[in-house]
Amino acid sequence: MSKTQKTIDEYLYRGYQLWKRAAKELVLEANKLEPKKFLDWFEKLLPKLMPASRRYYIASSREFLIALQKKNDREALFDSNLQIEISRIMAMQSSHFSETGEDVPRGRTSNQKAKKLKVDEMKKMKENSEKIRGKWVKKSIAWMEANLLVGLRPSEWRSAKIGNLNGKLVLEVKNGKNSNQRANGQYRHLDISEFSLEQLKVIKKQIKIAARFSGSDEEWHVFYEGVRKTIHKLTRLTFKNRTKYPSLYSSRHQFCADAKSSGLNLVEIAALMGHATDETATFHYGKKRYGSSGFKVKPSEIETQTVRLKAINRMNRGNARPRI
Repeated sequence: MSKTQKTIDEYLYRGYQLWKRAAKELVLEANKLEPKKFLDWFEKLLPKLMPASRRYYIASSREFLIALQKKNDREALFDSNLQIEISRIMAMQSSHFSETGEDVPRGRTSNQKAKKLKVDEMKKMKENSEKIRGKWVKKSIAWMEANLLVGLRPSEWRSAKIGNLNGKLVLEVKNGKNSNQRANGQYRHLDISEFSLEQLKVIKKQIKIAARFSGSDEEWHVFYEGVRKTIHKLTRLTFKNRTKYPSLYSSRHQFCADAKSSGLNLVEIAALMGHATDETATFHYGKKRYGSSGFKVKPSEIETQTVRLKAINRMNRGNARPRI
């Protein structure tokens, strides 16, 4: 599948940031840094990273060096050293820079993250947040509390807003992962008309906070990383000696579990989660047994009609019933 322009722009930005970081650490000016020295530095950095970061950094640096080559072509310059280093990075694979020579399977990294966040756990986290300092503490609690109510992907808060659809109060969300056809359309609309005033206050607070950091990718990255690291610190303080700890995504899992526990069907849940098919939430998101009652969010009826049926069709063909 071809990369979108947004993805290319993100790669170029990250590649340029890595180039500047290399120049700084090598005590050189960025415009004096040579591709070979950059990649020598880069290869030493990669083993220190998690597999996902290695893959992202390799893709970003590759895109950046290719852009340098295109710039040279436009300016009628030929740099044989650059050609060699592009061939070098084109051959790079994340697994070559791990201790074992293999990437850690995705499941092993996610195994440290809890796929639920019960009300009493959130309460304990909020209480313990008073024991730590930092500019992101209150913002982290606000994000987690809001996401337990609506289950957004972290990046989706960047453009989320409250609106009106067919006379109902809705949270309009620009679907993440829509560019690679894993989302149910460009937008989804969560009916929040049954929320209490207190719950609406929680949502509005998070929207207001997120808007302050939505001006650029760099600002959003700083915001997200600040919250992520704070939650990591807070969960270790709150839940000692666990093998799985809550993260931002735990609130999305809990939202899905609550929807299942409240009796919503697979298509409705997929529409609420922004999934292209009814299969993703069925197999990969919060289990019904972890759910709580009192679920108040409803999907758009139009958006439920565009969810592709995979899990349900599988059941109808007589295959094993999916675990929910």
